Amino acid sequence: MYTGWIGSVLILMGLVSAVYAISRKEQTVQAAG
Repeated sequence: MYTGWIGSVLILMGLVSAVYAISRKEQTVQAAG
């Protein structure tokens, strides 16, 4: 019944963690440079 909602939440969590990782990576590059 809630399979669609659970899938959506998992996808959103994955996107948020990916964006967070990319932004964090850019910050370390800027700090080093």
